[in-house]
Amino acid sequence: MRRILYAVTAALFPVMATADIYVVTDDAAGIPKVKALEAPALTEIPEIAGMANEGFSYAQLWSGMDGYKMFEGRVAAGGKIVSHDGPDTYVGYIVSGHGTMGNDAPDGSMDSSFDFGPGDVIVFGSGTMHHWVNGDEELVFIGFQRLSDVEEK
Repeated sequence: MRRILYAVTAALFPVMATADIYVVTDDAAGIPKVKALEAPALTEIPEIAGMANEGFSYAQLWSGMDGYKMFEGRVAAGGKIVSHDGPDTYVGYIVSGHGTMGNDAPDGSMDSSFDFGPGDVIVFGSGTMHHWVNGDEELVFIGFQRLSDVEEK
């Protein structure tokens, strides 16, 4: 049976934008091999669907095996990410910073909200509308997504 190992060390998270990413997979003989990837630069995301974000930068750090993708997002102190959804389940891990997550109803109103901080995990269901309002320090989060069968084809 072929083993696939995903390796991203916890020490990597606080400096993700400048650190390497290590992908560990078995070769044809079953021997683990390590491939180091340099993390890409974050890109400023000024808007989503014509609505203005404030201080939001994002990058896809890695994609590959079995349709998995990994992202890094940063929101400047006092910044925000406007209401949006995603096509697939998305898991976010809060590395640093504090903020409020607003959960948005179909009419655009905020239905509910909760506060989050370092170490929290937020799981977004497919199509769930939400927005982020950051606190008084930079927010750093790592996101994980596995593409649905429809997107993989």
